[in-house]
Amino acid sequence: MTPYVSVVTAAYNARATLEASLASVAGQTLKDYEHIIVDDGSSDGTAALLREICARDARVRCLTTRNRGSAAARNEAIRAARGRYIAVLDADDTAAEQRLAVQTDFLSANPDIDVLGAVAQFVGEDGKVVATSRPEVEHETIVRNIYRRCPFVHSTVVARRSFFEETGGYNEALRRCQDYDLWLRGHRTSVYHNLETVVGRYKVRSRPLLVSDLYVASVLLRATWRDRRFLRNGHMAFRPMVATALDRMGLLQRP
Repeated sequence: MTPYVSVVTAAYNARATLEASLASVAGQTLKDYEHIIVDDGSSDGTAALLREICARDARVRCLTTRNRGSAAARNEAIRAARGRYIAVLDADDTAAEQRLAVQTDFLSANPDIDVLGAVAQFVGEDGKVVATSRPEVEHETIVRNIYRRCPFVHSTVVARRSFFEETGGYNEALRRCQDYDLWLRGHRTSVYHNLETVVGRYKVRSRPLLVSDLYVASVLLRATWRDRRFLRNGHMAFRPMVATALDRMGLLQRP
């Protein structure tokens, strides 16, 4: 039987967090799902854990590839997915028990929306909630600010299969920032929306990484040039690096 929704997860050396992530999917109020996890060439016992979980839950499908990066692993999972909707969940994040039901119900009732995000609680390395996301809700506002900020918390996204087919999925040449790149490529032909409902927890680092900022800058510069918005919005590419510098100097107030 074809599942209603496919949850896709890329896992690389994620044994320490993956079991909690998978358990949050197993506990969903919506039961008509499949969970596809691609082990991206892990060396920490992730593959063994997945074999154990797959053996006891037929809804979990496990694939193993050589290490090619999370973008390639997610694309592999999406190609294998059979559901009407694709829900993203990273291996170190967890989903609230009503997530799949709430988001798929909304998409079913709003066929014009292609990509749906929601609110997430940001969790520090100690497991405590440090902040809550406050995403823009309506498509018009999201698009107006898309060069200023990433429109979705990645592990809150549920999208129609057609969105991934039309955009070509994640850019496998990028080692980071693949999600922001995808939203930037899709926003002119797809409709975005965020729910004002908490649907999960998203793990954050205690301090931002400069390498991530460089990827953000690269993605934004390419997007503003492609969209003929470079003169107006190209400077946005450097905002994350400025924020990281201020944070490391202790000049940025943290939640």
